[in-house]
Amino acid sequence: MKRVMFIVLPSILTEDYSHTDQTSVWNQIAYPFGPLSIIAYVKKYFKKAIDFKILDLRPAYYQEKTNKSGQEKIAKLIETFLKDYKPDFIGLSALFDTCYAHMPIVDKVLQAYKNNAVVFIGGGFATISYKDILNEFSSVDIVTYAEGEIPTLKLLEAENPKFSYINNSAIISRESLLQGQEPKPQFIQNLDDIPIIDFSYIKFEEYKTQYANFMTSRGCPFNCVFCAAYMMVGKKIRYYSQARVAEDLKRYYSLGFRNFNIFDDNFFFDKDRAKSILKTIIELNLNNDILLNFPSGVMVANITEDIAQYLPKAGVKEISLALESGSERVLREIINKPVTKKAFERAINALKKYNIKTRVFIVTGLPGETDEDRAETVRYLKQVGINWASINIAVPLFGSRLYKICKENNYIKNFELKKFKMGEAYIETPEYSAGHIKYQAYLMNLDINFINNYDMLQGNYKYIIPIFEHIANSYSHAFANYCLAKCFKAINKPQLAKKHYKQYIDIINKDETSLKYANYFNLPLKEEYYDKLV
Repeated sequence: MKRVMFIVLPSILTEDYSHTDQTSVWNQIAYPFGPLSIIAYVKKYFKKAIDFKILDLRPAYYQEKTNKSGQEKIAKLIETFLKDYKPDFIGLSALFDTCYAHMPIVDKVLQAYKNNAVVFIGGGFATISYKDILNEFSSVDIVTYAEGEIPTLKLLEAENPKFSYINNSAIISRESLLQGQEPKPQFIQNLDDIPIIDFSYIKFEEYKTQYANFMTSRGCPFNCVFCAAYMMVGKKIRYYSQARVAEDLKRYYSLGFRNFNIFDDNFFFDKDRAKSILKTIIELNLNNDILLNFPSGVMVANITEDIAQYLPKAGVKEISLALESGSERVLREIINKPVTKKAFERAINALKKYNIKTRVFIVTGLPGETDEDRAETVRYLKQVGINWASINIAVPLFGSRLYKICKENNYIKNFELKKFKMGEAYIETPEYSAGHIKYQAYLMNLDINFINNYDMLQGNYKYIIPIFEHIANSYSHAFANYCLAKCFKAINKPQLAKKHYKQYIDIINKDETSLKYANYFNLPLKEEYYDKLV
């Protein structure tokens, strides 16, 4: 019997995780859907006896306080698991580029074990960075490219796994690279071929917040300049049948799940199908206990009133809109995003009618974008009235058109995978330095989300105060404290207002960067100016 062990890598460092909003769907330690889906598929089609185990490193790692103690813990976990299970195959599940930080310690443990086991790695990180991984980590024998189900099955079926690339283009090895073989994905055309996942391979008690993460489709036909998602899921949209989606939803609900995260890239691409699935969720939501999220964002063009009317009944409280820029020129000429301001405004108005909060995805720092484009984005979002903006600095991901543009023009500065950090700027053009882009992005964030926050200006204090409180408590954030002072003063809670105003003053007196931004927005700089706070 073949024994296969999956190791799920943490996606961020524990010290960074402690500062994140752990109520956010992106920071939940949700069950490892990728390995579970692969196990379900392989069990269906593999013709011999096979056994699987999953070691999810995230719950134990994120309980630690430092990166060092966290990595020491995961090293011991892997060592113990290997000793007890003695796998023939070790699969590393690495969803994001930020998994890189954990690869050196995992590689060291696996090198010490090896024991003729075949080590393979899959996920977004592996697909985008397969050359770096095979060059730097000697324990890794194989990279599975894009979707993992088919290449993993072929790897396990192969008589000599290390040469399985010969019969499958989605399997990459050092030998295939030497031979110049270009990897190509092996997509499952009928997603119903993947059986319903078996939760017996994990312990639910390790996942404190029970989020049911799933996809009802895979694929994205669009060509946004910064995106490399097509490498993982392809450009053709492939669907689970509506009957299968309904079956999954009902099963999740019966298992006790009440928080559903649909991670489709284009859930609303087919509006009639989306309505049908929403109606299934509404039928389950008789007790009004379901919370439905779309963490990857949704197509602005298809959020019309006939769609919006279903959202609150299906448990949607907030929705993320992938606008990317408030400049029509940037959308049309640089990003090639199939969205217009007119469609965005229609979506915002429909969502407001049904009391759905809006978070808007913005990408800035693209070659060709100007400071005036950024200013136009800020003016536009304040004019339209959104609840929050996620301001993201453009990153030249391998496989994206942006990477090709930056590489050809020598725009990439100090970008190394091993040092990659979210929020940093790595693109530098003759017009703008990376430092300038980082500065402008933070100005946009402060202007939209803090200084001129829509809910604060509208007096929606019950909604916005907890958000500001979380930011103030998680970071030494001058502007969250400043906004809390304004909010508490407005609702006649002077003690809390003065407390946060003092914290704001203390921070700007200690931190030159915060002081610089406070000066930019002409904010009060002394404690005695509290009475002028409005």
